[in-house]
Amino acid sequence: MGLRMDSGDREKVLAATDIVDLVAEHVQLKPKGREYLGLCPFHDDRTPSMYVVPHKQMFHCFACGAGGNAFDFTMQYHSIEFREALELLARRANVELTPLTERKRTPRQRHGEARDVSRAELARACEYARGFYRAIL
Repeated sequence: MGLRMDSGDREKVLAATDIVDLVAEHVQLKPKGREYLGLCPFHDDRTPSMYVVPHKQMFHCFACGAGGNAFDFTMQYHSIEFREALELLARRANVELTPLTERKRTPRQRHGEARDVSRAELARACEYARGFYRAIL
């Protein structure tokens, strides 16, 4: 996709993302004072132990210790890397990310020798290798 990850993009996406709405898409939250409380999706939670703090735009689970901002929640919940979380949250918030210009690329990238590999491509490659070695063994 050719996107640069600069702090401006990161800050724009964070500013456009309400953490309460984000977490509430995956977890049922109940208001408790100025915060919200819900079951933590990162461990087998039977009693609500995850707090979402809107005025700090963060979440924290007091049982398993998971916590952070919207990027941290997205990366942990979907098991993805920062770049994928940035792109997902940018699409969700309708924020356009800064394109990577030709002069900012390394010589290897300009000549097509190196490119970013998606998580899906890595999974397909691993599956192919697993099938190959299973057949060999």
